[in-house]
Amino acid sequence: MKSDNVAALAVAVIDSVRVVHLSANGFRDLERSINASVNTPFHIASVSKTVTNMAVFKLVESKKNRFKY
Repeated sequence: MKSDNVAALAVAVIDSVRVVHLSANGFRDLERSINASVNTPFHIASVSKTVTNMAVFKLVESKKNRFKY
């Protein structure tokens, strides 16, 4: 985080439909040293593209396992 000048980040790991890990690190307000929490709003920017691509790949993968070409 320091090397990339990232003030805070949040991580959620989801296995199927269950959250197995949820955490936040860093500061939501650097000037006042207020910690980030899992409830801190974050801008996701281009991350949504990655999540969408992963969903498409999983769908394609599941179809390949059902049908023989």
